[in-house]
Amino acid sequence: MDQVQQIFRYHHYAYRTGQTYCEWIVRYIKHFGEKKHPKKWIRQK
Repeated sequence: MDQVQQIFRYHHYAYRTGQTYCEWIVRYIKHFGEKKHPKKWIRQK
């Protein structure tokens, strides 16, 4: 999540906006039941 917040700060978004997006990302991951890191979601062939 640090990377997400760094990107928001780089683009001069408010700190709270970055926090809110991180909270939504966590909710999304929990909702779909994925316990792996998103980078590992990519299907391996």
